Amino acid sequence: MLSIAQTANYLNLPVHFVRECVLDGRAVSVRAGSKYLVNLNRFIEFLNKGDVQQNGEKLSQR
Repeated sequence: MLSIAQTANYLNLPVHFVRECVLDGRAVSVRAGSKYLVNLNRFIEFLNKGDVQQNGEKLSQR
């Protein structure tokens, strides 16, 4: 689990892109106080496949 900024830095992506994915629910994350922590493996899966699985259910990319 990484912060939004750490995830963006690790994957060489714009911070605003990662933040947008987290805030609209496309990226698997948890809120810890005022920060969001991103599940890096699931975010990479989202980037590769274009969908996210939540509770065993696939969601289509918008």
